[in-house]
Amino acid sequence: MWAVSLVPDHRFTPLLCELLDNHRYDAYIEALADSLMEIADERSVPSITRALNYHVYGDDGRHFNRTLINALHKIGTREAIDGIKQARDSDNELIRSHAEEFLSRLAGMT
Repeated sequence: MWAVSLVPDHRFTPLLCELLDNHRYDAYIEALADSLMEIADERSVPSITRALNYHVYGDDGRHFNRTLINALHKIGTREAIDGIKQARDSDNELIRSHAEEFLSRLAGMT
């Protein structure tokens, strides 16, 4: 999985989304998020958005979730920004504040 993030290719997007949607396994899920962030394919936005509140066991800093928000920011489509706005409503303070930070950056760019 880590190799995919080193050689980001849009051809991996369907497989990565399938894994994110249906085969969440904490051993590789952070690498999955890293790969999706590097690829930055707008086709991944629905899967990323659905996974925003998933909690990876032992990830108290919510690195996985923050990486997904970074991926949405990097993709930058209206749908991706809507995903970041959804993250702003998370029950977790780290996810909410990270989403707010990226929404502030986007507001500053307009």
